[in-house]
Amino acid sequence: MFYTIDILGTIAFAISGVLVAFNKKMDLFGILIIAFVTAVGGGTLRDLLIGNTPVSWMTDMTYSYVILGSAIFAIIFRSKINSVLNV
Repeated sequence: MFYTIDILGTIAFAISGVLVAFNKKMDLFGILIIAFVTAVGGGTLRDLLIGNTPVSWMTDMTYSYVILGSAIFAIIFRSKINSVLNV
């Protein structure tokens, strides 16, 4: 249950990072870096503060795949996502 919620949060923050990077007119590499940092930044800080090392995204490649897939999804459907968010 908690793993599913963590993955859903990762998806949401990766999409958020992609949209912000597009607003800053970054290139594809910059968009992927911003999406990754936004998606795993909070969880990394949480894991480090509670002493859970190595951090979860370093031991489970699912996070990287989910971020990459979410970033591609957000890049392809960014106009539809923006229209939904501006309602």
